[in-house]
Parts: sequence; structure tokens; C-alpha cells
Amino acid sequence: MKIHHEHCPLCEQKSGSSFLQTTDYSISKETFTIEKCGNCQFKYTQDVADQQHIGKYYQSEDYVSHSNTSKGIINTLYHMVRRYMLGKKWRLLKKYHQGTQLLDVGCGTGHFLNFTQNKGYQVTGIEQDPGARKFAQEQFNITAHDTQLIDRNENLKKFEIITLWHVLEHVHDLKGYMSWFHKNLVDDGVLIIAVPNAGSWDACHYGKFWAAYDVPRHLWHFSASTMAQLAQLSGFKIIKTHRMPFDAYYNAMLSEKYQGNGPLISLIKGLVIGAWVNWRSLWNKNGSSSMIYVMQKSNA
Repeated sequence: MKIHHEHCPLCEQKSGSSFLQTTDYSISKETFTIEKCGNCQFKYTQDVADQQHIGKYYQSEDYVSHSNTSKGIINTLYHMVRRYMLGKKWRLLKKYHQGTQLLDVGCGTGHFLNFTQNKGYQVTGIEQDPGARKFAQEQFNITAHDTQLIDRNENLKKFEIITLWHVLEHVHDLKGYMSWFHKNLVDDGVLIIAVPNAGSWDACHYGKFWAAYDVPRHLWHFSASTMAQLAQLSGFKIIKTHRMPFDAYYNAMLSEKYQGNGPLISLIKGLVIGAWVNWRSLWNKNGSSSMIYVMQKSNA
């Protein structure tokens, strides 16, 4: 079953129109339309599979964020950076909250939670993939709940930190998830969300070939302004934003591949374009390829 939005999923106005058509380059090769709201400028993928049927679009070893394969230059670099970023994420947690009650939504196989657990955090995960949940439990002794817990609006204990690392763009019930985070976060807690930035310099440069559109797995395409609107509507305020510099290189290399370039050309051009994006974003971080938003409750 496909989901067709008659109204903007963010502001609920009936003012959407076609923004661009792009292809699922990594798995199905199907074409999808991204619409843009004329009122709030929110971008969203139209006519995507519902939550019960979206799984087939993740079933590929080439979908690197859900795979442990290191085949090829891009995959190898991705996993090298992922290991480095574990420490960067942990330091970010310490900067914004001294608490240790951590929930990671979309925790995958639990590597980030295992890292923070070894630093003294009391960790819990939420993950849709049963195989990933089993791996986290067996390898790291991490409790990971099914996402149906959020879908059913069931509460857990209150957390001091909730994180989503490139997850929010995948969830079908966008406002429902944000409401659940608000209920399950302590009043002075922090919500940390990392998402691709559809308002980035590289998104403008690559257009329909921009890898981080990643249709149909990415349902929502956030910019700094639409993320601020979502935060406000959900009872949060953004207290700080950070760039994710490595994403500029990864997205550029993959975008070059989608344009038909070979591995070496994709690597070279990806490094050049990624450096250009990061240089420009030094003066305006809202042009970064991906962004981290640190939020607190509005009434905190």
C-alpha cells in the first residue's frame, strides 16, 4: 500500500507541488516524486510504501547504513568514519547533559550504545530490524525494543538523553515520534537529532542525483527552517546546531557514482565537492550536507 499525502505532513496545508523526480539508485531503480509545501517549504517523498511494505527497499548489501559490508572504496571509508564518529558522538552527549540515562532510537546493531555503555551510560535502544536487535543483545548485552513500542504509544522510563543518528527521515509517523520523545524525556533532558540537510550546498549542486534524498527510504527532507518548525510544533526548542563534515564527502562520492562515474572519479570529485561544501558551510552552517540539532523542551 502506498501513502499519498493530500496535505503537507508538517503544516497540514493543502499546498504541495512537485519539487523534483529522482530515482532509487541503490536498490529498486524506481522513480519517486519529492513534493514541496508552498506554505512551509517542507519537502517529502510522495507515494511511498507504508510501514508494513517499506522493508523490501532496505534489502540489499549495497545499502551501506544497514550493512556491515566493506566492499568498495565508499563502503570502506564509510565504516572507517563510523568508528571515528563513535567518540565524537559521545563527547557531544557529555557537552549538553551530565546524565547517563540514554535512549538511542534506530540503534541498529548497537555499536554506539556499546561504546557509551563502556563509558558508564545506562543504555536502551529502539530498533525495527529484529536481526539487529538480536545482535545488540547477544554481542553487547543491550536491550533493544521494537519500534512498535512507539507506534503503540507505550511509555518507557524517563530518559535524560534521546538520540537519533540519521533515523528521523525514515519514520512514517513523524509527529507521533516527536510527541513520544517529548513524553519520555526528563524536563531538562536533551533530544539530539542528526538528519541530511535538503537545504545544503551539495543538494543544490547535485539536484536529483543527490545521494541523501535516498528515496523511498527517506520520507522527509529537512532543512534548518523546517526542522525548527517541527521542533516548535512538537514542544521543543533548538538550542544548538552542529555540522557533520564527513557527510559532505560521503554524499558527494555517492552522488558522483549515481551520475555514472567510476570509483576513482567518484572518489576524487567527491573529495573536491565535499571540501567545497565544508568550506562554504564554515560561514553558514545551514548549508552543511547534514546537521545535528540539539533540542530541549520549550518549557524547560
